[in-house]
Amino acid sequence: MESAVLKKAIQDANEAGILMVSSAGNGDITGVEYPAAYEEVIAVGAVDTLAEKTEESAVGEEVELVAPGEQILSDSMLGLETVVSGTSMAAPHVTAVAAVLWQ
Repeated sequence: MESAVLKKAIQDANEAGILMVSSAGNGDITGVEYPAAYEEVIAVGAVDTLAEKTEESAVGEEVELVAPGEQILSDSMLGLETVVSGTSMAAPHVTAVAAVLWQ
């Protein structure tokens, strides 16, 4: 959902030269969710090991980049290892590469 407060924060961050990356959203939707829907934010979709869109990844022209987002080993809130999927797992891959390139 779009928010005036979030939009202002995104604009301020962009004006400060901060690169912003966000997951595009899940649920096999067309278009992306906020904050990825803002033009200043890189919208990231998820692909599987065959580089094909995952079942749950958002799609559409607004999705700017894709990254691995299926069966990703992560830590749970309790600090245990778990395997998860979704665009929220793909966005950190893009963020890491962007950080290295931007330095």
